[in-house]
Amino acid sequence: MRRSIVLGLAFGDEGKGATTQWLCQQALKYGRNPYVIRFNGGAQAAHTVNLNSEEHICSTYGSGVLLGVPTFLERDFYFDPIAAFNEYKTLETKSPSLFVHPDCRVVTPYDIMAGINNAKVIKDGTCGKGIFQTFKRYNCSNFQSVLPNKDKEDFLRMFLYQVRRYYQAEKDYYLEDLFVQSMKDLPFSVTSKPPISDDTEVVYEGAQGLLLDMDYGFYPHVTPSHTGLDNIPPDVLADADVYLVTRTYTTRHGNGYEPRQPLSWDLSAKHETNVENEYQGKFKTGALDFDLIYKAIDRHHLDVWQQKHHLQYHLMVTHGDLALQNSYIEYIVHNQVFKEKAKDLNDIKQLFIRMMENVPVTFQSIKVSLSPEGLQV
Repeated sequence: MRRSIVLGLAFGDEGKGATTQWLCQQALKYGRNPYVIRFNGGAQAAHTVNLNSEEHICSTYGSGVLLGVPTFLERDFYFDPIAAFNEYKTLETKSPSLFVHPDCRVVTPYDIMAGINNAKVIKDGTCGKGIFQTFKRYNCSNFQSVLPNKDKEDFLRMFLYQVRRYYQAEKDYYLEDLFVQSMKDLPFSVTSKPPISDDTEVVYEGAQGLLLDMDYGFYPHVTPSHTGLDNIPPDVLADADVYLVTRTYTTRHGNGYEPRQPLSWDLSAKHETNVENEYQGKFKTGALDFDLIYKAIDRHHLDVWQQKHHLQYHLMVTHGDLALQNSYIEYIVHNQVFKEKAKDLNDIKQLFIRMMENVPVTFQSIKVSLSPEGLQV
């Protein structure tokens, strides 16, 4: 069984969805059966994929969904049945397959409301999806696994009652009915292991980025989940291929890091699915920051992981077309700003080869692609 792992090298929005879809396409091309596993985060993910002019933003489903690839949500995933059902309705004609681990933490409307009304959560940064509050609730109280009883309305309503008591919240009849109905109407199976076989190619699709990790990110502007290799089982890690993804420029959507050098490119014509919203604010962009990439590699000890598990690292650089449109790429390394000509994708690749020469990990390959709406590797 082939195993691939897709991780973002910064703060999310790198192109993990497009990379995951490409890996699924490659597996299908060579007669293998791909299977996407979401192993961290929750519905705050927004992985943009395009196939035959059809665009979809994956939040709960894996980024192979437009190809008919099944999704498995591992135990560390934050499962929001309302968000999942809303996404399913946009994919219903494709009959997407979804499998969910019985021990997934379940996000309720009360978690979401508690988060968006918490001043510290808003200050530290949030997508408004209730992830931190759900994390805190499960760590503070003993909540019984609800997913094995997803078809039992009495059980679901008792679970909501317990959550409501935890927050000392008033009952919201509409949202509780919506939660119960979404859990019933969403087609998914509860299983501790995905139905995979020897000819399956498993793609572990990460959410957010390495610098948002709860232990290795820039606290307090982090996510309550492990965005690196910590959640991957050791038997999966052995000899696995790990795809580390970055754009050709720095992005940050949410509180915290501010790009050190403003991006001089004109992005007005760029199709961007990350838009300003009430909780994350403006989508911030800046010059490509190699010092940040080096910090991500160092903080996550990727060299140790590589040596211990014989990992094959691959660097995936997305949005190369934007550098070509502007004929140059602007970047920061060792706190200095540089500009370099970019007449084709190979120029960008050569820059990354040079910049990665002295990092403590070895890259099996470096690939440069276009924006997600036209991924070419």
